[in-house]
Amino acid sequence: MAKAGRPKIEIDPKMVETLASVGCSGEEIAKQVGCSRSTLYARFLDTIEKGHNNQKVSLRRKQFEVAMSGDRTMLIWLGKQYLEQSDKHEVDGLGALYQDPRLIGIPGGKSSKNGNNGRNGNGHISQLDGRGSGRSNGVSKSSDD
Repeated sequence: MAKAGRPKIEIDPKMVETLASVGCSGEEIAKQVGCSRSTLYARFLDTIEKGHNNQKVSLRRKQFEVAMSGDRTMLIWLGKQYLEQSDKHEVDGLGALYQDPRLIGIPGGKSSKNGNNGRNGNGHISQLDGRGSGRSNGVSKSSDD
């Protein structure tokens, strides 16, 4: 007795894998090989996943090669992705960045680089909170004091 329904279309598994490995979606692959997406996934899910994984491996390999050739941007990006490196700065509980008192002109600091005698940009006296964070106390000190 003959099987009912449409005849099974021939689809080249190597073509499916190749298309997946260059980043084609399931919809794009299905249109290229001449079948529905559901048919493609029913018959070639493992092949599609293998192709997509091959694409990821190729991209990672190339990124690594570029980084190892001295591309600083790629080295930084890969460090952030795989080594949990970041550009974060240490912040105290109030959201103030820690700053070295010598660099922000705190009285008693060894060096006042900007010559403002401990005043910040708005004329307020900078002081350290309990953790060493340079913060303004909100009090302006006039030259008459």
